[in-house]
Amino acid sequence: MNLLPPLNTQYPTPSPNLFPSHPHPATHRPHLPHRLHQPHPTMIDLEQVRKVAHLARLELAAGEEEQFTTQLNSILEYVEQLNELDTADVPPTTRAIEVSNIHRPDKLEVFSDRDSLLSNVPDREDDFIKVPKIMED
Repeated sequence: MNLLPPLNTQYPTPSPNLFPSHPHPATHRPHLPHRLHQPHPTMIDLEQVRKVAHLARLELAAGEEEQFTTQLNSILEYVEQLNELDTADVPPTTRAIEVSNIHRPDKLEVFSDRDSLLSNVPDREDDFIKVPKIMED
């Protein structure tokens, strides 16, 4: 039994010229229907959980199979609730909140105490740090 329906029966096929006037098609999304797929009376059943567990090489106890069936159906019911939201005016994002890069600028600095630095390495030769060989000749 398939967990997901075939794509060609659920989603409209976009035309090749979907955004003719938009300069960056990847940054714009068309108005999507409120429901991307039809609701299923029984979204995931016990047999589907057993099949996925078998494919993933997981040994589940009977109680775990029931627990996963209930939990997965709860997740899919929540997704169904999200499908009811009108997102036509919501811009696409990659994160729920804005984050900024916290890395410091990469700039060259001279380390004044070279001997102190080299005294802490496990293996050295003159002024060089020796590391294990990783490539064969």
